[in-house]
Amino acid sequence: MDDTTLKISIAAFMHDVGKFAQACMDMPKQYAQNNAGNYQPFNREYGKHTHIHALYTAFFIEEFERCLPPLMSSPKWGEGDAFVNLAAGHHNPDTPLQWIVTQADRLSSGLDRDEFTEGPNTAFTDYLKTRMVPILSSLGPKQHQKFNTIGAYSDRIPLQKLHTESIFPVAASKCSSKDPKQEYADLFARFSRDLESLKPVSAPEKWLIAFDSLCQSYWHAIPAARVGRIIPDISLYDHAKTTSALAAALYLYHRDTGTLEKSAITDNNIEKFQIISGDFYGIQSFIFAASGERQKYRAKILRGRSFAVSLMADLAADLLCRELGIPATSILMNAAGKFHILAPNTTDALQKTVAVKRIINDWLVKYTMGECSIGITTTMAKASDFTSVNFINLWDRIVENQQLAKTQKIDFQRYGGTVQGYLDKFKNDLSTPLCPLCGKRPAVANPGSAIREGDCTCRLCRDHVWLGEKLVKYAIISISTPKDDYRDKKGLQLPIFDQYQIHFVDEDEAEEAIQNANTHICYLDANTDGQLPFALGAVRLMNGHVPTYSEDDMNDIRTVTSKRTDEKSLQMIDDMDVGAIKSLGHIGMLARKVHPDHQVTGIEAIGALKADIDNLGLLFGCGLAESSYTISRTASISRQIANFFTLYISNLLSSNPRYKNVYTIFSGGDDLFLLGPWNVMPQLALDISQAFGRFVGGNPEITLSAGISVHKPGTPISQISAEAKHALELSKQGAKNQVTMFGETVNWQTFSQLLPLIDTLNEWLQSGLVSRGVLHKFKEFIEDEKAISPILQGNKVATMADLNHLKWRAMFRYVVERHCQKKDSKQKEELGQFVTWLGQFGGAMKIPVWTVLYDIR
Repeated sequence: MDDTTLKISIAAFMHDVGKFAQACMDMPKQYAQNNAGNYQPFNREYGKHTHIHALYTAFFIEEFERCLPPLMSSPKWGEGDAFVNLAAGHHNPDTPLQWIVTQADRLSSGLDRDEFTEGPNTAFTDYLKTRMVPILSSLGPKQHQKFNTIGAYSDRIPLQKLHTESIFPVAASKCSSKDPKQEYADLFARFSRDLESLKPVSAPEKWLIAFDSLCQSYWHAIPAARVGRIIPDISLYDHAKTTSALAAALYLYHRDTGTLEKSAITDNNIEKFQIISGDFYGIQSFIFAASGERQKYRAKILRGRSFAVSLMADLAADLLCRELGIPATSILMNAAGKFHILAPNTTDALQKTVAVKRIINDWLVKYTMGECSIGITTTMAKASDFTSVNFINLWDRIVENQQLAKTQKIDFQRYGGTVQGYLDKFKNDLSTPLCPLCGKRPAVANPGSAIREGDCTCRLCRDHVWLGEKLVKYAIISISTPKDDYRDKKGLQLPIFDQYQIHFVDEDEAEEAIQNANTHICYLDANTDGQLPFALGAVRLMNGHVPTYSEDDMNDIRTVTSKRTDEKSLQMIDDMDVGAIKSLGHIGMLARKVHPDHQVTGIEAIGALKADIDNLGLLFGCGLAESSYTISRTASISRQIANFFTLYISNLLSSNPRYKNVYTIFSGGDDLFLLGPWNVMPQLALDISQAFGRFVGGNPEITLSAGISVHKPGTPISQISAEAKHALELSKQGAKNQVTMFGETVNWQTFSQLLPLIDTLNEWLQSGLVSRGVLHKFKEFIEDEKAISPILQGNKVATMADLNHLKWRAMFRYVVERHCQKKDSKQKEELGQFVTWLGQFGGAMKIPVWTVLYDIR
């Protein structure tokens, strides 16, 4: 990236930092007098300068010069204006480059920020009291119509640093009860200290990536607009980032077309932009490849493949930015294998986009045998398309182009035909010429670390096992180009796209690595306190929670398997090691209950939980008023949803002891797939659903559906995925906002009523009120009720075969009287609750009854 592009991008990102600094810094009167005319417009009607935040932007940059890259204060950095003038001059532009930032600022806001149709104006003097309203509370075709005034929002986003709880809205009264100026001052003080901790100050491009992460942490809850009737639902962070992306694209377009002048820059009717959209195809089949699973590598390769998908999507976006000469802030959205990049619509950019698409897919087709590819589409846009009344049409065109690309996932002209030399690559002198982990690629001898001596795998599967092994030990990776690798070659055997080498590093090694010009640092996890790290580089929360062995776990597993003598069980015991990833077999074992007398009960099984947001496409397409659609608002919705599935879910699993054995296959974008002991998954699903409801402010139009399936630990992962997917599909039939378990689909409220019945049934068992035999009879009565329910509802004509099911109530009475001969009437009455439950819940009573039966087997 050339220096001027980078300078403009950073200036645009920082253009509104004064809104944060305004009430937190003491500006000398002399500074204001000397500089107001440079950065503030003058209102002749009122006879004074306005937009004082622009002046504070300049003051902030000068006061914190010591924390910024030295180049930013150098007159020799890039062309045109000084950096401070570019950043602070956006309300009083005087040069073409200042007009670039001004135009980007306006486009990011949709030219005119959306306003409430009713209600009071927020006075300028009260701007510090304004808190962000939760945009997700009002998202929905019907929901948004209810929010025409600030008073319609009962919740606010707390003015706090980003962490697992600050993403949730709180009651507006909680925010208004605090001293707003002190809240800003406290947040600014922490921001200032952390700004000083950013390490890559010698390289502005790397510094911008770390600064982006820092600002996401501190600016995510600061409203970009705080006075008048403006709807304060866009954060300063989202506005800053989209402004940076727009400024970079605008500058490159006008530079390359020789039109760097005000009249051309402010012309909104020319297609100056291209939105590059990426979509990773074949994710599910890639992660859940069914062939040749080996128990000892199963958990590692599953984690490694899932991580590899996220990493490849990230690096595809990075490669596009790198080749096009635009900053990482140009990636507007990036989650769940999809990304959108804002780039200039120039001949050079278009040609490079095509070239990068070939580099990416040449590599993917070669090493995944066509199983995966990344669809890359381009959608041209005018500046006027970013206005609030037109942006929804632009978004529709982007989606249409992506849908069309899905019908052409593989370029058969380029990749069709036989694979030349495929069979020649197999080495028949190996014990397993075909890789046993994927069943597709030729194996090689001694593929490298992470694979046991004597085992043969292909190089790609070795890389995935290696990734899975390292992810539980490290939270930071260094990303470098293979030819400029600063370390030895103990990384990937197949650098991604032949462009990126990966190493796992600790904090000290990361500080060393960042000194290399072509090495970047990426944090994969939040800190243990749920906050984001940022000192050295980007934050990409790709490393979901993975259970590892502890001494207590290993003792429990030894107890469960104490009477086993088969070779497989003994080998699994030998494979255990403190800190290593738990095998799926052992996760299944931990579902069993070890009693104080060392008796072990319950089935050995894993549960799969698959969940995603209902109707997300509809919400993005129709969930806002037409006047509310802007690029900043769209990016904000995507980022906030991603925070729930990455930041919150990962912290929930790692911080709650109940869920420590739950394995994250993936959680990001708008969906998740988790594996764990089968009997903890129902409560986990309910906890996630209730947290999601709180996250969206109780919005009835943003809902979550889930499916839970139960499996023997040795079940092929492809089958587990398919059955969990089928359960999710059942939940999405009809009303959605449901969960399916044991083939029974119920809404979340009913599910929350069913789970406590598990404890009740267990209490009955322990007290002797019922026996296992009685519970099995209950199971039969549930099937009888399911059979006659459609008849009683008039949905089915009864047959002679159905008559047998009608006697279940009489049989229930018989069972109770026979089993409870010595019980008093109160106990019999207590058992009679089962009839009430069956009448209320019908076949869904399978969920608590089957759960208890499986737990005592």
